[in-house]
Amino acid sequence: MKSCDWITIIAYIVALCFYFYPEISAYINSLNFICRVLLTLVFLLFPMFPSLYYRCIRPKELSENFPFDPFNYYPGENMKSFDGNVLPIVELFATAKGLSEDKVDCRFGYPKEFKFPQDFEIKALNVYWDKLSERLGKEGRRKGSAAKARLFDLEEDKKSGILVLYFQKTEYWRTLVTNFFLDWKGYGEHLREVIAPKPKLNPLRDSILSSNHLGLNCILLTKDKKIILQERSKEVIIAPESIGLSSEGALGWEDRISKDNAPSPFIGMLHQLHDELGITREQIEEIKLIAIYRNLYWGGKPQALFIARTNCTFEEINRQFKAQPESAWETKRLIPLDKDNLLEIKKYLERDDVSFSAKVGLHYYIETLESQK
Repeated sequence: MKSCDWITIIAYIVALCFYFYPEISAYINSLNFICRVLLTLVFLLFPMFPSLYYRCIRPKELSENFPFDPFNYYPGENMKSFDGNVLPIVELFATAKGLSEDKVDCRFGYPKEFKFPQDFEIKALNVYWDKLSERLGKEGRRKGSAAKARLFDLEEDKKSGILVLYFQKTEYWRTLVTNFFLDWKGYGEHLREVIAPKPKLNPLRDSILSSNHLGLNCILLTKDKKIILQERSKEVIIAPESIGLSSEGALGWEDRISKDNAPSPFIGMLHQLHDELGITREQIEEIKLIAIYRNLYWGGKPQALFIARTNCTFEEINRQFKAQPESAWETKRLIPLDKDNLLEIKKYLERDDVSFSAKVGLHYYIETLESQK
């Protein structure tokens, strides 16, 4: 049982003592007013302690990481350069024109469901995930069981222009352990040295110790020529209190037409836009896949980047966003940028509060704009 569960149980025991032993209440009534107020506050806040713990203390604990410099750790990787700025990502696919949904063929990988090798699976679940989930709290443990789509491999047919993606079923807890928190000291060892050791990453299909579910990122362009960014809340697990792209999420295993079809990044991205911004499929005029890359900070986890266009203005989307009942805890507010003002966009690349995924996305967007001149 977790420490926060014990705290909650103790709080309820204290409450029962007050109910069944009136003499305790009589003693408290004999105290002066200030003492009674202080005791009342303690009594009210005590059951809330687990929530306060995970909101206030958890981020500090999870920031205690082993030092990691991607440029020195992975010197064998061919990292992506944007106009002379080298970022710690490895590009798997990119096109300035973008790929429409009919040019992406999604298939099942083999085996259809991904699991770690048996010995590592047991340790990952009973040691690494047990320690990490205690720090992430109830919300993290709940999300840990969510089924995600792992990018097993990809192939590009130059003649037909078709991009083939192969997917396996994985669970979110595996990605949290083996991708997002590789450098966390709480495991008692540097997990990156086990899963994604230097000097170079394994190919996707050979990364048997990494969950590697496909991340989804989207730059949304509005009718009134704005790029939408979002300011993320401190409650989100990944990149809290940072500025992100229009939508950032993960490809779920159920993001598909039917059980006979493999998950589709396009379906997943549309689901994310609707969940986060309230945008419907009818409000999207165009959506194209721009790039797929591996994030070296996350042990080579693959990320897909889309650019979408909507027939709504920023203000219309902002009203829809504010009406979303689920959006408040993930996103604080939406931020509009002039889509053609490169100077304004480049300023965000220099800011410390912009997430790494957002910076990569904006770099790709600038590269796409400049290629069209």
